[in-house]
Amino acid sequence: MLSQELTQKYYVIFSLHGLSYGIDAMSVKEIFSLPELAIAIDAPEDVVGLLNLRGKLVPVMDLNRRFGYPFQEYKLSDSVIVIEEEGELLGIVVNQVREVISIDAEAIENTIYTRHPSRLISSVAKLGAENIALLKSEALFEYTNAVLEMSAHAPNSADNADVDREEVVLHHWVEKQGNFFDTFCPHTTPQEHHTFHLRAEQLMQASQRNDLMGLRPLAVVGLGDEYFGLDLEVVREFTEFHKVTPIPCCPDHVIGNINLRGETVTLIDIRRALHMQIDEHHPTSKAIVVHIDELVMGIPVERVFDVLYLQKSDIKPNPMATSDGDRDYLQGTVLYQEKMMGILNLAKIFAEGNLSVNEEV
Repeated sequence: MLSQELTQKYYVIFSLHGLSYGIDAMSVKEIFSLPELAIAIDAPEDVVGLLNLRGKLVPVMDLNRRFGYPFQEYKLSDSVIVIEEEGELLGIVVNQVREVISIDAEAIENTIYTRHPSRLISSVAKLGAENIALLKSEALFEYTNAVLEMSAHAPNSADNADVDREEVVLHHWVEKQGNFFDTFCPHTTPQEHHTFHLRAEQLMQASQRNDLMGLRPLAVVGLGDEYFGLDLEVVREFTEFHKVTPIPCCPDHVIGNINLRGETVTLIDIRRALHMQIDEHHPTSKAIVVHIDELVMGIPVERVFDVLYLQKSDIKPNPMATSDGDRDYLQGTVLYQEKMMGILNLAKIFAEGNLSVNEEV
């Protein structure tokens, strides 16, 4: 057991510009959907702006710029990975966060990765036919020093102790440095503008509440045209699958088994328990791996949208219009992107939703 711990290391795997990258999971502080940023035209080219994360200004880097790729417009589906180094934080814009995996030392080649500056890439992990470039988290911070210096000398609140310095700096950047949407996502709709802005407000409001204890973390996923929230306490990881092995003599909701880095995980379709229509012509390749009691299962979903941190007051009772059966599987509702989102009680769904793998057929 000890030797396994010494030879394996966990990485957060993400996609950017069609390539795969990994970063040490121990340096990752958190991950969330891309919000509106206070942009900075006077910062180093790689740093595209600032965000207020629970009262702390965080520079955000665009690796596409650093690696010399053509400009890509930002999308709602993009994410930010926040990493930490000696107390400082840095955000990285990525296209898709895929999964957290352990990589054996034998799969890592400590050679120069010629497609990128070697200062940012430590090595390459070969997993089957896929090459994953592993980033040096400490090297990424070298490019944020100028931004941190700019923040330190921005107009401050020394003349008024009641003014929040973080708010003053962000206001200065927004007023003087241009518009996030015109610069990075000029073709987004007004509704998408609202979503980007709402994400930024939620990240900032979390600090204003000053009570992170007791917040309920939820993963927001898409099933059909509906949003659902899953408690992060039962979510082990987000993953993609490309091959499913059918299980003979199982009911329709048991899709089959996938191989998750040597572990067999059974995919269970929960849409039948929720009385949802199933479109067989649009299969998904994404899944949420959950652990409930001693069971580990995969739940296919169409999209993973977001991670939210809610206070109890944000959660509303189930609407009376919901059927009795569906209400039993919901722990409440919350407003998300102007739609009501149900918070799923996965333990109850698997216990009472006739989703047993041993069901007779």
